[in-house]
Amino acid sequence: MAIPFYFRPVRTQGMVLQDGGTRNNLPTDIARAMGADIVIASEMPYEKDFSDLESLYGLVMQSIALMGNDSVVLNEENADLLVKNPLPDYSMLSFDTESVDNIIRLGYEKALEYEKGFKEIAAKTAGHPSVRKSKKAIDLGQTKVLVGDVLLEGIPEDEQKRFLRSVLLPRNSYYGKQEIESVLAVLYGSRAFESVTYRLSGNAEPFTLIFDCVKGQKHEFGLSAHLDTDEIAYVSGYVGLGSRKIAGPRILAEFKIGRNSAFNLEAAYKPLSRLPIVGVGIRGTRMDFRHSYDDLDAMYNAFHTGLDFFVEDASLVYGKARFGLSAEMEPYENYIDSEMQWKGTDFKSHWFSAFADLTLDTFNDGYFPTSGVRIGLKAREMFKGYSIYLETEDEVIGSGDVKPYFTGLLSAEGALSEGKFTFLPSLYFGWTSAETGMKDFVHVLGAGGIVPGRYVECQIPFFGTSSGMTVYDGILTSLQADLRYRIGRKTYGTLKSAFLQNGLNFKDLLSHDLTSYAFALEFGMKTVAGPLKLNGYWCSSTGFGLNFSVGYDF
Repeated sequence: MAIPFYFRPVRTQGMVLQDGGTRNNLPTDIARAMGADIVIASEMPYEKDFSDLESLYGLVMQSIALMGNDSVVLNEENADLLVKNPLPDYSMLSFDTESVDNIIRLGYEKALEYEKGFKEIAAKTAGHPSVRKSKKAIDLGQTKVLVGDVLLEGIPEDEQKRFLRSVLLPRNSYYGKQEIESVLAVLYGSRAFESVTYRLSGNAEPFTLIFDCVKGQKHEFGLSAHLDTDEIAYVSGYVGLGSRKIAGPRILAEFKIGRNSAFNLEAAYKPLSRLPIVGVGIRGTRMDFRHSYDDLDAMYNAFHTGLDFFVEDASLVYGKARFGLSAEMEPYENYIDSEMQWKGTDFKSHWFSAFADLTLDTFNDGYFPTSGVRIGLKAREMFKGYSIYLETEDEVIGSGDVKPYFTGLLSAEGALSEGKFTFLPSLYFGWTSAETGMKDFVHVLGAGGIVPGRYVECQIPFFGTSSGMTVYDGILTSLQADLRYRIGRKTYGTLKSAFLQNGLNFKDLLSHDLTSYAFALEFGMKTVAGPLKLNGYWCSSTGFGLNFSVGYDF
């Protein structure tokens, strides 16, 4: 379906197509014109009263119904059997599992009332073999076909030729489902198209393979407000100029205003080929949060800056892959714990590193998924640096060159559903090769909060620490297993459990009791302001606590 005023009309083969309900909602005449000898029609009439027209939605739906009402009346007489099945408690948007099951059951019960009509048609057709009046459709999942030419409709001819040349689509070659879907992945991965469909033109091989492309907007804008028990409140937004163009320069500006404010400005070029996106970015973060390390509670306040040079895969649909080099500084830092305090400017400390950021995400919903997986890898190798303050667990070294170190985080999450239940397992594995006092603080390994990577890039979410995070050396693993139950169409209840383990090496990781573990009961809801989540938890390290958040995460 293509609901008018909600979905854009589709342009294809020189036509502009929208939902058939606006002109012909019971197309028995078209069925006859296509050669049908017997036509069975199914209609869902809905009698409206004045109260149904008091909302904008009701008026729009009634207007659509009136557009095609005359053709419905005429086409009812064109059917050999007309089954009327009123569904007053459901609408065209009733796609939840419970509604679909009920509608199927009601349809079966209504069909039994028309059993006499079905038996008359069965008797009429008895002894008459079915004659196919059209060619059998080709199953591209099983059979490849010879394609003589490939066309992209909906984009300028010069862009079409360059794009076809860049993605190496051979003519006079065989195409099946796998080859066509790889082309669709490249087209959608360009983020330049709102929709892409394909068709084969011609009556015999070689066919012409045509991709009908509908270009989307070239630029992106967004604004969000968020509340939670960790950061309290923040506002964030972004502007992407040229970010959805099929090729060419693009500029991305992101900002966040709150207790932990940040900005990111990127300029990149996206070639009209399989070559990667190349760009440069400037970022800055004002961090203000509590963290704990070696049983010390500390306050950390700093301003961190970075300059990144990166390359990024431009064709991925379900994720991203970015690699690059970074130059970082921390011009201001304020650190306070029970044993020391350091506060002041620092224009001497600097770090040069290489990084990788890879994500595969097939979740069907970003906040309440019922299927799919999310796999991620963040890694950073610091190869040259200098710091005015270095320390180990045993001694204060002072200023000096920073020895090379590595920090990485591997994550895997999944969603498996059965009925109203969804099982959500997740596993995080992090490793760092140097002690916390021997590296840039944003490169540490931490755990805490409900948003991964909120304060540092290798931060594991752990709801047992409701605010800030705990810093660890060596190896850190987290296993979380959630069982979610869908209470209503947009409300959920979740039983959560999480287990955290730390060790300086693999042997140490397996040889002692769990570092920390937590259990929680959570209520979740989809709202117009974004997802709302509230949970009460108990943690072996922090005791009882409360987590609350509303709004999208940026």
